[in-house]
Order: sequence, then C-alpha cells, then structure tokens
Amino acid sequence: MKEKTMSFRTANLIALLFSFILAPIIIAPYNFFIKDGSDTGSFAPHPIWFAIILISVIIVHELIHGICFALFTKGGFKSVHFGIKWKALAPYCHCSEAINVQQLRIAILMPTIILGFIPTIIAYIVNDFTIMLLGCCLILGGIGDFIALWMLRNFDKNTIVMDHPDKIGFFYEEINE
Repeated sequence: MKEKTMSFRTANLIALLFSFILAPIIIAPYNFFIKDGSDTGSFAPHPIWFAIILISVIIVHELIHGICFALFTKGGFKSVHFGIKWKALAPYCHCSEAINVQQLRIAILMPTIILGFIPTIIAYIVNDFTIMLLGCCLILGGIGDFIALWMLRNFDKNTIVMDHPDKIGFFYEEINE
C-alpha cells in the first residue's frame, strides 16, 4: 500500500492560515447584514464556560468521526481509537480498518457539517451571535478534516483506503484496471 500523508505540524500551519481567512468570512456577514441590534438568544458566556462548551463539542466532533467509522467497518467500535496528539494539540479519531474513499469522505465531513455549518446557519436565522461564534470555531476546527478531504480529491470513491495512525492522511492501494 502507498501512503499519502501530511504531518500535524504542516496541517496546523495551513489551518492557522485558513483560520485567519475564514473567520472574517464567516463572522463579517453576521455583523454587517444579520445583526440588527436585537440578538434573540445571545449571551456573553464567561470565557471558562465557553472553553468548557468548546472542549465538549470537540469531544463530540471526534465521537461523530468514530460513529461514522464504526458504521462503515466490520469491527465497529473495535476498529475505532481516540486520543490526542499532544505535540500538535490535536485530538483525533483513528480507524484501524480499511474503508472506501466515499466512506472516508463522509466520516471526515460529518462532524463539521453537524457541529459547524448547521449551527452557524441556525445562528444566522435566529440572530444568535454566541451560537454563530461556536459554529465558526467548529468550522475552523474542522480545517484539518478539510485538508484530509482535499488529499482525497483525486481518488475514485471506491478506492480502498486505511486511515494513517500517526499523520493526517491514509494508506491506499492503487487498482490498475
């Protein structure tokens, strides 16, 4: 099997760069077009509470990856491992069983859709800055996932891949037709 990977350090640098670009793109429309001075549900949570909430949803983010992996593998949760890469300050969910590219794409995207994009859209609809800020943080937190998704862009959806245990990326087997 061949390897297509990126180090956590490189991914973190890319994520930092994209965070500076994406955060204003997500927040600015709210401030300029949505917020009309009548924020319906917003409150200014204490920074400690916001941190606790953020850590909790980061755990849920990784759990969603794990649920998707478990659904796509024969071993279920026995094939799923959670942890934190302390040097990169990166929580992770690793699947030790091979799946196809389409399944990996779904497992990669689900947490950011559920915890990032949907709350951000809801926040725009109900005019709630706190939910929008949390959704924005979770979209930015999913940048590493989008990097992995980008790495899959040239692969056929049926290509068999296996999540890399130590880096962002995967092992794959080229199928010659």
